[in-house]
Amino acid sequence: MADNTQILNLVRELFEGPNGDDGKFLDRDSGLFSTLSHIRSDQADAHPVGQPSLYNITLHVRDTLTHGLALARDAHAREPNWSLAWDPHHATNADWHALQTQLEHDYREWKSLLEHSEVARSSAVPTLVHLALHLGGIRRQWKLLRARG
Repeated sequence: MADNTQILNLVRELFEGPNGDDGKFLDRDSGLFSTLSHIRSDQADAHPVGQPSLYNITLHVRDTLTHGLALARDAHAREPNWSLAWDPHHATNADWHALQTQLEHDYREWKSLLEHSEVARSSAVPTLVHLALHLGGIRRQWKLLRARG
């Protein structure tokens, strides 16, 4: 298993992006926060045919992070109702910015727990991998939306 520093660096890279050109798995300016900050609320709200909106995916990221926080506190935390994030939602500009603010707050809390708790670190890798998967989905879908104009 990765040591504490490696886990913390990967979590930081996922959310904040790589430190300069020293990314382990992301390119510069491609962390979750940077990516979301470039997406307008109307883009987040778009529902491509057969795909969830970026807002829905980001709601699921929030739920995954919230569950990661719960697991960091209690290894036997209950699973959330994962399907709620995938229900149709419409994002106003205020909703979109509030979701980003909540993610930043929850990230800071999770990172603090990871820095100080072995229990938290032991549950971090599955959460990190799942979040990375969805960051890739967000970046892919945003690229497609920009290509369509």
